[in-house]
Amino acid sequence: MDKGKEYKYFTNAEIDRINDSSFMVPIFDDILLKYSFSNVLDYGCGNGIFGIYVKEKIKCKLVGVDASEYGLKNAMETGYDETVLIDDFCIEKLPFNNHSFDLVIMKDILEHLLDPLNVLQEAARVLTLNGLLLLHVPNHFPLAYRIKFLFTNRIDTQNYFPDSKEWNFPHIRFFTVRGLKEMFTEAGLTIIENYSDYFTTFCPVVSHLPYSKAFHKYLAKRYPDQFSYGYTFLCKKDR
Repeated sequence: MDKGKEYKYFTNAEIDRINDSSFMVPIFDDILLKYSFSNVLDYGCGNGIFGIYVKEKIKCKLVGVDASEYGLKNAMETGYDETVLIDDFCIEKLPFNNHSFDLVIMKDILEHLLDPLNVLQEAARVLTLNGLLLLHVPNHFPLAYRIKFLFTNRIDTQNYFPDSKEWNFPHIRFFTVRGLKEMFTEAGLTIIENYSDYFTTFCPVVSHLPYSKAFHKYLAKRYPDQFSYGYTFLCKKDR
């Protein structure tokens, strides 16, 4: 497949640039110490770099869903057991029965979608009762990046897509803790762990002080809207 071909505004070359999963490893490790899984769905798997870590760690069945044929091809090559192409997450249902998976991974997909609630509800549908969903979405506007936005007037405060314009920027939804909690409630999900402190924004003025890292992690966990550049929650299906 042509590496320059776009899936909408997300190119195959951008999929290739997703080549480091290490920042998610401590989160996966913490979850896998506490829970066991046999059927895992990586919803929006891309090239498979994140979900494959879980499979290699616990030898589960791993299924990937994505809208990119190129990404799915790569995911299969990494070792996924099955992949499914879905052109539009917002209108197409997942081709799985209710209660098919005990873990769903949703990393960096809701910010790309017109109807994120519908997609979250579909993820909850295929979860077993008391199954878990790990969700990560970016926070474009913690305090440090709000200041940056004041001076640059660029929505892409973290320079995720330096070649994009405001009219083709791949992120079309922006989130807060309150909004995410409302969506979780609508989908029948309850937050059981907050990992947002793994994505701490640091203040240069105090970063050299003793215990500054621990202090920043506390702030990011307690106030992720202000001090985390990514929201990461582990949720349980409760209905």
